[in-house]
Amino acid sequence: PPLAPQGVQPPELNANISNAAPAAANNGARLMEVVSPQPYERDGKFVGFQLTPGSNVAMFTQYGLQSGDIVTAINGTQLDSPATAMQLMQGAATTSQVNLTITRNGQEINLPINLQ
Repeated sequence: PPLAPQGVQPPELNANISNAAPAAANNGARLMEVVSPQPYERDGKFVGFQLTPGSNVAMFTQYGLQSGDIVTAINGTQLDSPATAMQLMQGAATTSQVNLTITRNGQEINLPINLQ
């Protein structure tokens, strides 16, 4: 399926967030305010999402993220396809903490993020 343009959530993600508990919807909305993920491929293979700040740049920085970070795993699960990534991002919207594995300047970093 085609990927959503920058800043636009796919309809299934919108539906899951709006049908979830209010706290989960707030987490999902907060996450989308903080980051703008773009699919990232290396050697023609999907490896994750490259991050740029969303509308809440201060929170992006507070979470320890940097523009250009590439999220390669969420809560220990590798992002091996856009579909897997979407499922994991939907799950992250319903939790108070998410653990990201990111690649920054060629180094792998584990970054816990508290969404409360």
